[in-house]
Amino acid sequence: MRCSDAGSYDGGVKRASWILFLAMLLVIVNAAQAFDRTGYDLYRQALAYHEGESRELSKGEALAAMEYRAYIGASLDMLAKMGVVCLSDSAAYSELMAPVYNALRDDPALRQGRRSSIVYEVLTAQYPCGQIAPKQPLESES
Repeated sequence: MRCSDAGSYDGGVKRASWILFLAMLLVIVNAAQAFDRTGYDLYRQALAYHEGESRELSKGEALAAMEYRAYIGASLDMLAKMGVVCLSDSAAYSELMAPVYNALRDDPALRQGRRSSIVYEVLTAQYPCGQIAPKQPLESES
């Protein structure tokens, strides 16, 4: 490689580095926006889910309803595995979806919060497990 070619090589690497940096920044910003949805988004999804029980939904409404069902279902599953909520084995799936919708419908001020916080607060209040047992010492600790 000649000395005169080295400058163009460095310029190409710098350009590629900037493009990679900007692409990564775009991915991070989009991911952050997905996690930072509001209660208004959640209510729109919940409304579509509950209206879908009585009427035909548009494609956009159907997508919102599916996202609501998936988000609440995954949240319930995660919180149950963490021991934060306790669910009855006989509870119908539609019954499990109702508390978040009802809370958002009945308290419009709640919609100003973050989606994850709203779901956590409503589900832990609706399906409490009671006191978490204290950690038992290992035999070697006693």
